[in-house]
Amino acid sequence: MFVSLCAAVVLQGALFSAEASVGQDANTVVLHDTYAEAHRDAVKLGKPLLVMVGTDWCGPCQMMKREILPKVREHGALRKVAFAFVNADKDQELAQEITGGGPVPQLALYRKSGEGWTRQILVGLQTVEEVEKFVQDAPSADGKSEKEPRSVEERKHAQSIETSKDVSANAVRTARRVVGDEGKSS
Repeated sequence: MFVSLCAAVVLQGALFSAEASVGQDANTVVLHDTYAEAHRDAVKLGKPLLVMVGTDWCGPCQMMKREILPKVREHGALRKVAFAFVNADKDQELAQEITGGGPVPQLALYRKSGEGWTRQILVGLQTVEEVEKFVQDAPSADGKSEKEPRSVEERKHAQSIETSKDVSANAVRTARRVVGDEGKSS
């Protein structure tokens, strides 16, 4: 029993605190210390990017991190993805971007398609089987394309641009509404 417990602790440590060796083979398990490393290899190797967003204080997050995901890895479901864990308390900006302000735990899976990147999420505590199914056959649920998941540098640069685009788009909508309303009243 003690040996089994020690093996589980070692496996968890290997899964979430050290980067596995990265190869060019599509079946190599790629685990990363940071989102930036996982993003880089997802783009470089053409692998889907799987990101779990959670916190240290969240019970379901810890169950996903310590019990569910190690079993998913043992079953081989993480071989074809670049995987990273994002702590929502330590990297609030990145967690907000990935979850859209939604609840944790949350798994976000980015896949490249002919039309761009698709994103699908899985929210809450899940079973091993649910996570494996999500990773294995997760085409875009809504068919919408997303932008490519951005690197840390791109996120910071794009944030100011997106804010000004939103302001401009709102100004255009407001101007059209005013012109439209004036045209009806004359």
